[in-house]
Amino acid sequence: MCDYSDILSYNKNTHQWSLRTLSNDILQLLDADYDTIIYGSKIYCARLNGNSIEVIEIELASETYRTYNFNIDMNFIPISFGGRMMQGVPYMTIEGRSPINGTEVSFTIDLISGENNSTFAQDGRNVVSFFRIN
Repeated sequence: MCDYSDILSYNKNTHQWSLRTLSNDILQLLDADYDTIIYGSKIYCARLNGNSIEVIEIELASETYRTYNFNIDMNFIPISFGGRMMQGVPYMTIEGRSPINGTEVSFTIDLISGENNSTFAQDGRNVVSFFRIN
């Protein structure tokens, strides 16, 4: 949820502060529900929708935004979502379980380029077979 509606700006040329209200379009975008929101020089709001990630990139200073999607291979059941900024790049993390063998799956997706770094834990189960011989 967004709990602010104004931007405080400083003009270096006139040495004056100004307070302006964000547009309703930007406020509605910030108030929507997302799986993760990453704050930095821009705000990245991401939502998992089937086999795609919908991203909204918001620049508060200019009150502009753009939307784009990334397709991902969702062959696992998502359990948790996270987000972080590393070296100026926003990443969304999706963790889940494989429905095939129950192993843990972790996707880290670059929200600018769409590249993902997925890891799949090894299946640590032991298989034991019992045979009955008469």
